[in-house]
Amino acid sequence: MKKIFIILCCLLLSGCYNYIELDELAVVTMIAVDYKDDDYIVTLEIRENIKDEDNKSLIYKGRGKSLDSAIQNTSFGMNKILYFVDLEMLVLSQDAINNKLDSIIDYLTRDNNVGVNFKTLVDDNIDEAILNIKEKDKIVGQYIKQMIESNFNNIVNVKYYDFLESYLNEMKELILPYGDIQDGSYIINQAVIFNANEIVGKLDFNKSSIYNLLNKTDTLYLFNNEYNDQQVVFKAVDNKVKFDYKNNKFIIKLNINGNLDEIESINLKKEQDVQNLIKIIKLNIKNECDDFIKLIKEKDADVLGFKKVIYNKTKKKIKSIKDLNYDIDVNVTLDRKGLIFESIGDVHEKNN
Repeated sequence: MKKIFIILCCLLLSGCYNYIELDELAVVTMIAVDYKDDDYIVTLEIRENIKDEDNKSLIYKGRGKSLDSAIQNTSFGMNKILYFVDLEMLVLSQDAINNKLDSIIDYLTRDNNVGVNFKTLVDDNIDEAILNIKEKDKIVGQYIKQMIESNFNNIVNVKYYDFLESYLNEMKELILPYGDIQDGSYIINQAVIFNANEIVGKLDFNKSSIYNLLNKTDTLYLFNNEYNDQQVVFKAVDNKVKFDYKNNKFIIKLNINGNLDEIESINLKKEQDVQNLIKIIKLNIKNECDDFIKLIKEKDADVLGFKKVIYNKTKKKIKSIKDLNYDIDVNVTLDRKGLIFESIGDVHEKNN
């Protein structure tokens, strides 16, 4: 049988290459890091058979005073070389983030064997997640990554290199999706926000959607219709956001073109009914944007990069957004069956 080789690009002075047989590699699909009692606790998921496209994987755990020793302890007795190039998920607990984030990022950055295209997630009980997902006969890292990618309209979707960019940028704080078990199933419908590289708050489903709106990501927006107590799912398919800073005030202009994914017994044949519905959508979006900004101001978690905008306009650095004054303008158009109904009036509110 023809052997399959992976060529490791370690060119020696002699001009020779190192060849390692595929069977000698332990291909890691997920690494999870926790920190308890002054120890790193590492969980690795490794493909059981990397020659076949099956859904079988093995879970290894290790503990150590350093991240490197914990990772090496996971592979004790494995007799294989850990291979992180195909890594799909990095999962971090809040304890690991709040105590050892600098060390974790330093390790991942220095290791040339680790790529940067994997997703990053916060989960405080990865063991439960593994058991839950394994029952579905799935590769855990792959399954979580697919959840994030297939539901990116609802979930804060962060690749590691985006996470790393925010980590290195003093003018923008970190944000990561948060996963846990709800009603017996693994769910990712929240996010955590950071200040000075420490977690300071959590976003629920609606606030995560608002973050996506303000971060120029198409998203589902869920709210209750006010005039007949029905639930309407509004999907923003084209949202344009403009940030500005004038007269000591931050200005946010949000223009959204969207459609209705679900609607029950609401008559949209009359234009006035359409206009009334648009007005309600705008008011809901405006109010939730306002709630979201008040939260990140209170936590001083500049996940939208307000500081950078202000610096670009004034060449002055601000240390905090807690006292930031801002205005929000929201405009919504509804695309229904190829027709766009313009909204009536702008929702505009000043906040001091």
